[in-house]
Amino acid sequence: LCVQTLLPACERLLGMRRLLALLVLLSVSLLGANGMATHSQLRIALNPDDGSWSLMMDDRGLLADCRLLIGGRSDFWKQVAESDDVLSSVVEEKLILVQPHPREVSADSVRFTLGGKLNLLLRLDADRDEARVSLEVEADDIDIEEVRLASGKLGIAKGMVLANGFHSWDPRKLRKLEDLGADEAIESFGCSVVDGELLFGFTGNHVGMNKLVHYRDGRFEAVSRFGLKRFGKIPREELTLVIEFGSSANELLARFAGSCEAPMSKPVGSGWCSWYYYYHDVSEKEVVKNAEVMAKLFKPLGAEYVQLDDGYQRANGDWDTNDKFPHGHRWLTDRIHELGMKAGLWIAPFIIAGKSPVFKEHPEWMIQDEAGKPKEHVSFKPWGCLLYTSDAADELDGVDLGGRRII
Repeated sequence: LCVQTLLPACERLLGMRRLLALLVLLSVSLLGANGMATHSQLRIALNPDDGSWSLMMDDRGLLADCRLLIGGRSDFWKQVAESDDVLSSVVEEKLILVQPHPREVSADSVRFTLGGKLNLLLRLDADRDEARVSLEVEADDIDIEEVRLASGKLGIAKGMVLANGFHSWDPRKLRKLEDLGADEAIESFGCSVVDGELLFGFTGNHVGMNKLVHYRDGRFEAVSRFGLKRFGKIPREELTLVIEFGSSANELLARFAGSCEAPMSKPVGSGWCSWYYYYHDVSEKEVVKNAEVMAKLFKPLGAEYVQLDDGYQRANGDWDTNDKFPHGHRWLTDRIHELGMKAGLWIAPFIIAGKSPVFKEHPEWMIQDEAGKPKEHVSFKPWGCLLYTSDAADELDGVDLGGRRII
């Protein structure tokens, strides 16, 4: 209706020829010269003098002066650090890190050579809202302990970082850079998201551990640690850092997950486990409540299991339920099955608590010390004094457990 009203009015005021010219100008301004809608664009600027690079979104700086650092602790690195193959070097707790001197530079790649034994190829690529930084490492019997694929500085305003913990007991955190102490850093393993608009994540590294490190002053590092791997046995490795730009953390994480997709040889079960929220404070009531939610909301999405983890047992070695599970295993299992879910149970069959009936009745089952007494394995407060059973695995060798064999 608006168009039907305005066009005749504009035609009377401007005339048809002038009206058409105005519409063409509007189209060009909205669509761009190639006739397609214009969008923001990630760009990588490469410095040919030192091989460093910067990342921009249009004219906005996102990352600046990102250098490649690589190193180890052997004599090779001591010699290389003093050679013409490097621009600079630094020693951190006996770890020698060097910035290689670029040998060949193109528009989107840099080649480095160190000591005639280590060849590096850095490749840079940026599209509309994704950039990739890849490093191919080829070495001849060289120890490489650490690679800093990007060591630079963020151009982010607020610096709110969503970080992953190191393992399943170390939860995801949301922290502001400005809240960090002077020498403190945020370490995120696998990937991190800054201000809900910029994601950093590793998709390639077969033998190392990847982490993203964020400092209060905006310094940023993408680090792969290899321990003391010698690349004569593992002659070639490729590291890939993906940088995603978007409008929300959920959007960025979903896109990054797509980048990490790999073919599965068989289906992987999914569901809920009591440990990572309740730990030892789990109860029958809470398991039933979560099972009901899983059946209602997540079973339609493919979830299968409700697993009861540590905290239900009377003692390690006595796997009947304690007072927090008054109805027992059979009742709870039936309740989970009635909801259409599969029941799972955590158990540690070779860890026996000193207060358990198994320990009291069969001390000879335990590993013995030199005096012929049960040898204490470890002490863990929630479990009490624990002892490790001896030779139980050997006794079970070849036993058929409902179609499954222990080997």
